[in-house]
Amino acid sequence: MDTFAVIGGDRRAIGLTEALAGDGFPVIATGFAYAELPACVTGCTQLSQAVAAADHILLPLPVSRDGETLFQPFAREERTLDSLFSLVRKGQTVFGGLLSPAVTEKAAAYGIEILDYFAEEELAVRNAVPTAEGALQIAMEELPITLADSRCLVTGGGRIARELYPRLKALHAHVTVAARRPEQRAYAQNAGCCTCDLSRMCDNDYDVVFNTVPSLLFPDTVLSAIRPKTLLIELASEPGGIDKQAAARRGFRLIAAGGLPGRVAPQSAGRIIGDTVLSMLRKRGHSV
Repeated sequence: MDTFAVIGGDRRAIGLTEALAGDGFPVIATGFAYAELPACVTGCTQLSQAVAAADHILLPLPVSRDGETLFQPFAREERTLDSLFSLVRKGQTVFGGLLSPAVTEKAAAYGIEILDYFAEEELAVRNAVPTAEGALQIAMEELPITLADSRCLVTGGGRIARELYPRLKALHAHVTVAARRPEQRAYAQNAGCCTCDLSRMCDNDYDVVFNTVPSLLFPDTVLSAIRPKTLLIELASEPGGIDKQAAARRGFRLIAAGGLPGRVAPQSAGRIIGDTVLSMLRKRGHSV
């Protein structure tokens, strides 16, 4: 049975260790001195020991925030990428999430190819569910009214939007979906939503706007047409689709809601990462 080393990360990584151990794999985890690991997972303080025992090395999401050190918020001390990559031996498979060019280049300097599980479609599709649920949670906590009978705008017709707007409809919200492509609007219409093109998304007043489009849809000129009491929830990846400075100047409440799966459902997010990694290994011919 292949052994996995989970090195650093946030609560998603802890969920990942539990998921893999629950599938029967030996799991060693390091970088979690200030977190409680599942009883079925072997905790390890020495990075070299964890790497030496592993067939597959799982790095966090993101691997690094600065391109030099590992992202490990529960660790006692900082660990550099160089200290990790220098330990990896030939034949080990290395995975990471949301790889930056700096991380990829540093790994390549050691002859290491890192596989990005965050780039897999399987993970993106499944992550849309906790993202949508987290967006509802934020709206319920931040709005002074119920979602029932509220006026909601969802921008975009991709994976997150298609998980979000049916849930809003189920809570009896009045939902408009603004999407660029006709087929995206057709899906929303089939779910009972009103639809419009992105160019007409501000024709009505809304209580809350959920943006899922990672390009600038809400510059200052567009925000000027929206009531300042409207709650703005940014679900798109950085830099997002809402001009943060303009929103602040105009007095909007803007909630930056990136990384929701790890924040609201870390155990589920860890399970999704684990399943994705196993799928990637099988595609590469491993019998896991």
